[in-house]
Amino acid sequence: MKIYPVKLLLLITVAGLSGCHQNPSHPERDGSIKEVVWPAPEKAKQGTGQGVFPTPESISLLDKGMTKDQVYSLIGRPHFDEGIYSVREWDYLLHFRTPVSGTNGVTTCQLKIIYNSDKLVSGIYWRSVEPKNSLCPSVFGLQ
Repeated sequence: MKIYPVKLLLLITVAGLSGCHQNPSHPERDGSIKEVVWPAPEKAKQGTGQGVFPTPESISLLDKGMTKDQVYSLIGRPHFDEGIYSVREWDYLLHFRTPVSGTNGVTTCQLKIIYNSDKLVSGIYWRSVEPKNSLCPSVFGLQ
């Protein structure tokens, strides 16, 4: 098999750049971060890119110290392009039925889970998407 130098250089460059955006909040080894960096909600990729409706029970079980497999079994795979190698941030676009508030009885929130270098949850962060400044599950007492 003949490897062309230009193709090899391109492959190495792409592989190197793919790791640049996988941890935009730059977690420390212990999982601490200085600032939460959120992806744009419209960049969600999972399924149709429209997010999911998790059960309140699954959200209430999220906790620090959980493994990636445990989080995955509760709320599924991340909804954004997290990358492949050394990913320590998972982002989700979640919808909650809120009959007395929200847009058409639905509140949309983003969830960010930060992992430490041991691949255990060290931080759980919420951001309201629609309507702006709405309450997300951490305020509901679900997390």
